[in-house]
Amino acid sequence: MRAREGAVRAAIAITLVVALGFEFVRTASLLGVSPLDHFVDYASYFTTMANSLAAVTFGIGSVVAVRSDSDPDWYAQLVIATVAYTMTTCAVYNVSLRAVSTAPDSWANEVLHVVGPLSVVLVWATGQQRHAVPWRSIRNIMGAPVAWLSYTMVRGAIVGWYPYDFLDPAQRGGLTSVAGCVCVATALIIAFAVSAVAVTRARPSRGITVQRHGGEQLIGAWRAFRPKHLAAAGRENQQRWRRADAVRFRMRLVGDDVSLDRGHPRHEVLNVGHGPPSRRARRAECRGVEHELHARVNARRGARVPVQPLSR
Repeated sequence: MRAREGAVRAAIAITLVVALGFEFVRTASLLGVSPLDHFVDYASYFTTMANSLAAVTFGIGSVVAVRSDSDPDWYAQLVIATVAYTMTTCAVYNVSLRAVSTAPDSWANEVLHVVGPLSVVLVWATGQQRHAVPWRSIRNIMGAPVAWLSYTMVRGAIVGWYPYDFLDPAQRGGLTSVAGCVCVATALIIAFAVSAVAVTRARPSRGITVQRHGGEQLIGAWRAFRPKHLAAAGRENQQRWRRADAVRFRMRLVGDDVSLDRGHPRHEVLNVGHGPPSRRARRAECRGVEHELHARVNARRGARVPVQPLSR
């Protein structure tokens, strides 16, 4: 259970829902129309779609965080899509639309275009359950923007209204200007999605958490194999060496941990005779442990797993 993370996600979801509702009522009042007549137009904005998806995503994520110790893979892809959409909204509005906007600003407008997107990115970037997302998920992420653009252009041609002026072919520049703006927005979504996926697929930390005398110490992987970090196996033969500490050691990953428990075959003693193991035997055992850890990481990511560790 991750109660604190769940509470943060729920707070973001509630804030976005309140901001969407407040902005909906405010814009309907400014236009002098009933909320029922304004609903379809308000829902046609990309900002509304992006923030609604963010609210739903973090609402689901709050339940997942409370009920589970890890996030499922599908949720990781949903968060990446949310990051791409909301950051595109933030970039386009603050770079191009804020200067030409004629409506008075409100706190809800700032939440939907600035505070909300940045909060989504911050919570995602600092979360502990960041799974490696496959590159092919970018294709799925582009599905919603393509569907929104198709709906907007078809509805705009029928009713004569577009949520954004740069999508109106009747404006100066015609279809050429519309195509250019669509290409820029598409490039932004792809850029944010690729960046987010690349962050999730970054190489894991090479740190190893060593538990000694009731405490934890995070050290580099290469230091973990030094003799001073290896505990004696028992009193009967004090010169036997173990690769596990008093409890266990584990390699810390971006998503979750790959643990080698005490009963793991790599934790058997290195020397069954008298005297400490040779330096060559220790190096060979270290290569075996590192190979197995990296093989399990590669298998999780779908990469090719070498048959045996490479010699050094």
